[in-house]
Amino acid sequence: MKQRREQRIAKALQVKARGVDRNGNSFVQKIHTIDISRSGARLGSMGCVRGPGETIEVERGWRKARFRAVRQNASLCV
Repeated sequence: MKQRREQRIAKALQVKARGVDRNGNSFVQKIHTIDISRSGARLGSMGCVRGPGETIEVERGWRKARFRAVRQNASLCV
């Protein structure tokens, strides 16, 4: 199995995700993290994301960051 560059920490945090859905409409969705690292996170199920390569904005409190979806299944890695 391929080793990760960074260690992931299991941490459930509520965040907001913003982006554009399959129909081209803007969305804001409350979701939670499954695990986190310094450069990304695995997010709970998001019905609005079209798939890998899509960019979404993740917000928690006053902090915001843009991430690229890496894979889509029961959870989403960004």
